[in-house]
Amino acid sequence: MMAKWGYHLPFYSQAQMMAAKVVDIERSTLARSVGYAAALLDPIYNRETGRARTKIHPDDTRLPILAPSTGKTHKGAL
Repeated sequence: MMAKWGYHLPFYSQAQMMAAKVVDIERSTLARSVGYAAALLDPIYNRETGRARTKIHPDDTRLPILAPSTGKTHKGAL
């Protein structure tokens, strides 16, 4: 899911990346997994309160994130 929606990678790119790591997976399997995830998230989306809001606020757990350019850390959230 993160590769598809977080990094905007199409299924054929994901399949090629996995093939380079000797994991043979069909694009249809990747597409099916998106369907399963959508089905699991559907109750959250279809609740009246979920659709009325523009944002869903998850738990904002704070943790240190390493900034690669400076080598210092800053605060991030999950």
